[in-house]
Amino acid sequence: MQYNRFSSPLVARQAFSYTASVMLAMQHFNNRDASVVPELADLGECSVLFPDPIIVDSKADGKTSVKALWDWTSSNQSPCAVLGPVSTTSNFDVLPAVNAFGIPLINYYNEDAELSKEDGTLGLTLSLLGRAQSIVEYLKDREYLAIWRTVSPQDAAMAEAIDKLGGDKLQ
Repeated sequence: MQYNRFSSPLVARQAFSYTASVMLAMQHFNNRDASVVPELADLGECSVLFPDPIIVDSKADGKTSVKALWDWTSSNQSPCAVLGPVSTTSNFDVLPAVNAFGIPLINYYNEDAELSKEDGTLGLTLSLLGRAQSIVEYLKDREYLAIWRTVSPQDAAMAEAIDKLGGDKLQ
């Protein structure tokens, strides 16, 4: 069975890659494996560990995500957070449920400021400016830079924010 049966194989591969990345990062943190993040070796006797995640293939459907959350919490304790789902609409569908449980919804894919503006929202999302600032910090010490090709209004807004924030740092 194909993971995340979207019509686009690219989206399915991205979803699988995101999941694998999260699993690997959690494993490295729990084992204090400093091979990728050297600072993990400095945690010493830190007792914080990530529990095994519950992964649900929602197929970008908010109702499926809410049902999976409800089914899991009815037989287990409340989770500490919800990561995803991938679509903005699905995030808004899940938002009331995570707010009812008092846990954060971590929006890892979309840049929707409304998710962090809504009253009572525990959603976490990286804003356009936050993402642009991260890109500028990364690029400012690089010798070469690829050309930014805008495809959508979001891409154009990102390019404008990078230019505004980077200014002379990137020239």
